[in-house]
Order: sequence, then structure tokens, then C-alpha cells
Amino acid sequence: MAKNRTHSIDCKRQVVQDYFAGEILHGLVRRHDLPHNLIRV
Repeated sequence: MAKNRTHSIDCKRQVVQDYFAGEILHGLVRRHDLPHNLIRV
């Protein structure tokens, strides 16, 4: 089983900024290599 990863505040901010800029969920998942459930939360 994979270990939980922790992400820096800067990484989290970048994901949020990209989302608010209009990027779709699928694009964020691929670019930042994150599970889609994590972004939705």
C-alpha cells in the first residue's frame, strides 16, 4: 500500500490557483499527479 504524501503549501496554492483559473479537474490530476478525490476535497 502506498504511503500518504504530504504536499507543500506552495503546491497546494498552485493547484487552487489553477482550478480558479478555469482548468478542468482531469487536467489538474494529470499535471500535478494527484488523485481526483484529493482535489475535490
